[in-house]
Amino acid sequence: GLAANSRGLLVADETGHTTRPGIFASGDVVNGARTVVEAVAHSKIVAESMHEYMQSLKIQKHNMTESAASMPGTGCLV
Repeated sequence: GLAANSRGLLVADETGHTTRPGIFASGDVVNGARTVVEAVAHSKIVAESMHEYMQSLKIQKHNMTESAASMPGTGCLV
């Protein structure tokens, strides 16, 4: 599972990284009830972080390097 704080919200850093590598979280599940503007702003930061993370992963398949964007185990909770 994922770590939660005393309020039952998921533990994630400011860029959405949770306590499990490759799992990101944003929105009410991390910050609790906030405004739509705040949720969208934070989710944009998390999306950029997810993109950087996925670009940093490479897998070898039939002598071709493929982006890990299609790699199982990378996800986001919004």
